Amino acid sequence: MSNLAERQLQATREIIGHVATKLEADLSLQLWNGEVLPLGPGARDDIRIVVKSPGVIRRILLRPGLMTLFELYAGGDVDISGGSMLEAVARWDHIKALRLPKTVDKVFIARKLWPFLFTARASDKIAAHGWDKQVEDRIEKGRDDKSLVSFHYDVSNDFYKLFLDPEMVYSCAYYARENMDLA
Repeated sequence: MSNLAERQLQATREIIGHVATKLEADLSLQLWNGEVLPLGPGARDDIRIVVKSPGVIRRILLRPGLMTLFELYAGGDVDISGGSMLEAVARWDHIKALRLPKTVDKVFIARKLWPFLFTARASDKIAAHGWDKQVEDRIEKGRDDKSLVSFHYDVSNDFYKLFLDPEMVYSCAYYARENMDLA
């Protein structure tokens, strides 16, 4: 294993260790080398977020957020083992996740970012589809509605299965009872 690869793994271990104390999630992260890291104290490893390359860590560090995770998942750079994306997302407190950027030690994270700065970007597929571009809010400013619409139809059904019912029908997401599912 190269020196850079070992530094990336060590930095990832330290970052995840720090983030896990703040996130306190009940699932684990599986790294590109097969190593499994808990995302919270006592977290189970039956459902894992599988990171396929160091470029994923780079992308998440530079653009943290749930949308980045979904983009990486749609691009095939992140996978879920042992469950679905919805089951994985249900394993952490969303308020803690939203507050995460404010609660982590940014200086610590920035110091750990160094081994990832020269890593190839995760998922060139994302750039190819234009998912990483900002969209103008008006046609007059250059918004391309045709591209926006085609983007949604070009995404695989695996993505839509994350939030549509088994028959792929849109829902208003109203649940009369807590134990109801999308169907």
